[in-house]
Amino acid sequence: MTSRWYVLHSKPNKERVLLRRLQSQGYELFYPYVNLLSGKPGITKNKPFFPGYLFIKVNLDIVGQSTFQWMPFAIGLVSIGGKPAYVPDSLVNAILRHLEKFNSLGGTLIEASRGKQEVQNTEIPKEKYEAFLDLRLSDSERVQALFKIIRQTSVYSGVRLP
Repeated sequence: MTSRWYVLHSKPNKERVLLRRLQSQGYELFYPYVNLLSGKPGITKNKPFFPGYLFIKVNLDIVGQSTFQWMPFAIGLVSIGGKPAYVPDSLVNAILRHLEKFNSLGGTLIEASRGKQEVQNTEIPKEKYEAFLDLRLSDSERVQALFKIIRQTSVYSGVRLP
């Protein structure tokens, strides 16, 4: 098995602490956020795009799922039917491109540790994921939409739906 993207659930409001911990251990991570105006001229604040979640690229055959279940500040990997559901590179890249475009209007880009690869091949049609990229959705609606697309794409991961 090769490294794949997974969604890691953090404890409430601990995404950044978990991100720093994982970065220090050398993991490849993607923490999507948007830059919002803070109310003071020229000052923005970062808001998680999927509060409580970040993406991690890992080979679970080497690292093991339990690593993330028992890690401080983490709840574990998002799973379907008891198996971690991976996220296709094309979906991670679509989120990355969308938020880079949005954030470039405000200045700062998305925080991502170590290299970002552009994957042109799209396993998922744009209209399937376009809806949850809508910044007008509430945080919980956006997270639920992400889970829905993960369930829909589980056929790509070989994970059977419950």
